[in-house]
Amino acid sequence: MFFNNNRISEISKSFKNLISIIDLDLSGNYIRKIPEAIKDMKKLTILELNIIEIEEIPDILKFSKVRNIELFENLDSVVR
Repeated sequence: MFFNNNRISEISKSFKNLISIIDLDLSGNYIRKIPEAIKDMKKLTILELNIIEIEEIPDILKFSKVRNIELFENLDSVVR
């Protein structure tokens, strides 16, 4: 599901209801935090977070099925 470049600054907790999504693209938005609700997206395997303002990668992703996280142009802000 593509939500890229939509000026999104926050992800709603209702995202957890999108249980059939495999690929979620949030690139080019103003997101700083990934909510815990994302762990309930059981089929999600690709999470694209390119060119956003993310401050940290949450530990909850360790317990999800996400196997591919794209963070292009975010490494300076995430890896310190």
